[in-house]
Amino acid sequence: MGRIIGILSGKGGVGKTTLSANLGTVLSHEYKKKVVLIDANVTAPNLDLHFGLYDEFQYTLRDVLNGNVPIDQAINLCSRTGVKIVQSPLSKGRINLKNLKSVLKKLEKTHDFVILDCAPALGEEVYQIIDMIDEAIIVTMPLIPEVASALKTINTLNERKKIILGLVVNRAKNKNYELKIDEIKAVSRLPVLSVIQEDTKIPHSISQGMPVVIYDKNSKVSTQFRRLAANLIGQEFEEPNVLERLASLFNLKRRTIPVFVQENTF
Repeated sequence: MGRIIGILSGKGGVGKTTLSANLGTVLSHEYKKKVVLIDANVTAPNLDLHFGLYDEFQYTLRDVLNGNVPIDQAINLCSRTGVKIVQSPLSKGRINLKNLKSVLKKLEKTHDFVILDCAPALGEEVYQIIDMIDEAIIVTMPLIPEVASALKTINTLNERKKIILGLVVNRAKNKNYELKIDEIKAVSRLPVLSVIQEDTKIPHSISQGMPVVIYDKNSKVSTQFRRLAANLIGQEFEEPNVLERLASLFNLKRRTIPVFVQENTF
């Protein structure tokens, strides 16, 4: 059986969707795991934009949850990464989230990982999704308001007896006004799975329609995402060698924009 992991945050802007996209890509592309990413932010979805999918697929999560099509017909396969994505529509409309649980149970039988990019904060849709996941990763920034908001999410998960794998401290800048990692561990009573540095390569990669772990595999920020994925599956991580780091630093590696093939998998 696969693992159903929710990627959550206390508030928006902390890089939750960036983490979902890159973590799913490493697990699929590098470690050959069967991964499906679900854009569970039904209010303001944008996971697909991280993969250069600017046109809505024929069927979305709404079609599945409203009983119009089976989940297989809403899976969009990105051939460059091997990641399967289920989009949520940009247009407003009724969506029956209660049916998501049965969809997740079906997907976990055929995939190693089902990763849900959830909406920020604790709206009604997030409360519903929390009840359906097995495990959670919480994304925050090393700032007091963001950590305080993350604590509310932690309390909610604890009340519902969900497994919290830990925190990812994202968009770190190593400034003296940031909370120390030990402080975040102490107040949250959770392990910090990874510290991801703020890096301009991330918005550049999004503008090119690909996760940064593909855009610049051996950059510092990509290495941090890749190390996190390895730790998640208990895999020993092989650090990039000096030449690979130099190539990344000086932008010497040839970059190509991947071609994405939209197809269903039924």
